[in-house]
Amino acid sequence: MKVLRAVDALSDRLLQVDAEARLSDVWREIERRSATHVAVRDGDRHCGVIRLQDLLVLSRRRIFADLISAQTPLQIPPHTPVEQINRLARVGVSRRGAD
Repeated sequence: MKVLRAVDALSDRLLQVDAEARLSDVWREIERRSATHVAVRDGDRHCGVIRLQDLLVLSRRRIFADLISAQTPLQIPPHTPVEQINRLARVGVSRRGAD
C-alpha cells in the first residue's frame, strides 16, 4: 500500500503568493483557480497559510505578510508521511491550548 506523503496532499486550490503581494495583485489567479487558501512565502521561507474566506472582510490593498499570524509554522518536508503530519499538527494544537 502506498504511503500518502505531504506532496501528495497538495491541492491546486492552494495558491502560493509572495509575502509582499496584495490580495488585489493575485485576485484574478484566485478566481481562475477557485483557490481556497494561499501559502505565503518570503523568498525561500514559508510564512504561513491563510484561508481566503477569512480575508473577505479585509482590504485587498494589504500585503499578505501583514495578514499571517506571528506563530512559526511547522516545517514539513514534501515527502513526510501524512500520518506524521497529523501527529505533529495535533501536538501543536494541544501545546497552543496550554499557553
